[in-house]
Amino acid sequence: MKVMLFDPGWPQTGYLMICLRDAGFEVVRAATGLFDRKGLGQYCRNIQIPDGCDNAAYLSQLIRDNPVDLVIPLSEEYMSLLWDQPDDIAAKVFPRITPLQREALSHRPSMYQLAQRAGVPIPASVEVVGEASLDAIAQQLGFPFVLRGTQGLGGVQVKIVHSAQQAVDAYRLLQTLSPGLPFAQQYVAGRRCLIGGLFDHGELIQWFSQTTLESFSPPTGPSVRVMSIRDTKLAEYARNLFRELNWTGLACAEFMQTPDGEFVFLEVNPRPWAAIQAAHVCGVPLMRSFTRYLAGTKSFAQPEFPDKKVVCLFPQYFIYRMNTDGRLSWRYWREYLRCLAIAPWSHPRLMLHYLRTTWWFTRRA
Repeated sequence: MKVMLFDPGWPQTGYLMICLRDAGFEVVRAATGLFDRKGLGQYCRNIQIPDGCDNAAYLSQLIRDNPVDLVIPLSEEYMSLLWDQPDDIAAKVFPRITPLQREALSHRPSMYQLAQRAGVPIPASVEVVGEASLDAIAQQLGFPFVLRGTQGLGGVQVKIVHSAQQAVDAYRLLQTLSPGLPFAQQYVAGRRCLIGGLFDHGELIQWFSQTTLESFSPPTGPSVRVMSIRDTKLAEYARNLFRELNWTGLACAEFMQTPDGEFVFLEVNPRPWAAIQAAHVCGVPLMRSFTRYLAGTKSFAQPEFPDKKVVCLFPQYFIYRMNTDGRLSWRYWREYLRCLAIAPWSHPRLMLHYLRTTWWFTRRA
């Protein structure tokens, strides 16, 4: 079976391609940016999408010119573009999307309504009617509060504001980024938690949960150091939420755990997420299970995973430290060892790709 991945260039894609190849899939990767023929190019056939050409018509022609059995978008942007394809293309896109799912995933207020129907706690939200309404919203919610765009994009459309000027600046920025009108939300203090898994028509068939210890562009950016957690309430909320969404494939939900132990829903990422490799390190092989699911397997065991195991993601943690500190400080040597311990040493070409990526970010930093 031949599968085409539309990749925004995220680190987790390399691990997914290894799993697909090991399961017998032929992989075609379509992405913007430079090729890496000596790295990822050993595991797939690369197709470069020229800058500015990532539109629905271009992607449609690309798929017709490169016939495949499955098309898997790995970001919300690519999902939106592929959902509008003609029937012959849309039939190949995984997963098949329903009108309810599309509305919930492309419009955050609709997702919050869905979560509420599922009995999952959500933050208080307020409609923003132009800049003039921000002062009244600040009085209602208090500082800090959150301004959000209508899509989930690695924290890009989430702005925590602490003053009236920050609120104005964030609102103006979100107007350029958000497909729909930005809205305001109560700021929920606590620790950021994530539960992700493999789903079959809303049923959770394998899962893993974690809390973020460090993130790139904190506090809303992708996680780089996480700790596994086991919580029955969080697992139950995830089951109810994704059953209501009726999702198939990989996805995760983010929550904030308040000091009193309650979990408040933030967003859904309907794809492999940044820290999915932590699940593999803890004994839950979600991406391998996903490739088996694509090949026809529908029954999976739920491995027991350790509670409070710390994982530093490779290569994300090294890139994070370079961007934060400008160098690799020896004060973090334990984290570096954790990071190197999970590197893909058994896949030299993938390792080479990640080392090149890290070197590029190091030079930029």
